[in-house]
Formats: sequence, structure tokens, C-alpha cells
Amino acid sequence: MFGFAGHGLLKGVMTMEMLASNLSRQGYGPVEDATGLTEKYGIELHWTPDPAIEPRAVGTTASSTAAPGAEIPAPEPNLFTALQESLGLKLERRSVQVQFVVIDHIERIPTEN
Repeated sequence: MFGFAGHGLLKGVMTMEMLASNLSRQGYGPVEDATGLTEKYGIELHWTPDPAIEPRAVGTTASSTAAPGAEIPAPEPNLFTALQESLGLKLERRSVQVQFVVIDHIERIPTEN
């Protein structure tokens, strides 16, 4: 499970490879598992998404919606800090070559009915 009300959430039983794959699909990627761990682990991870990567959900604003007098929870850490503090994992940014395909032109060929 990912994301709710501007916050990141990942919860479930998964391998480190599955964790890396989930993060890759959410715009943090490509994320590669270099832990060497193959067992499944119960993971519950909360973080504040990077607004440059994960746009705010429709209808949400930066203002607080807490009731007057309600305790405001401390902000969640970013993904890098949350992985380190909650799971003891270190996510490192690296520059690597990635293969991809670029389509720079396409034409629609008419077909007969």
C-alpha cells in the first residue's frame, strides 16, 4: 500500500527485492536491492513524500485540518531517513546508465474499414 493524504506508507510482508521494486514503481527509481537479503520481512514504513516526485492528492492543501485543540502529529521523515530509522537500510543515490527507448515521431497509418 502506498500513499495517503500527502504521506507515504508501505506496509506488508516482502523481500528486499520487492521493496526496491515497489519504490521504483512509485517514482523513486530505479531502485536496486544490494542487501543480499532473500528472506521476507514484515515492513511498515511511513514517510513524507518528496513533492517533486509525488504530487499532492487532489483536494488536499498545505493547511492543517486538525480540530482546534487537537494534538498535531510530528511530521514524518523523508523516505531516506524513514528507511534508515525504521528498517536500518540506507538508500543511496547513484549515477548509473539506464537503457530506455525514446519515440521521437509517430505517424498514424490509415487503414481501410
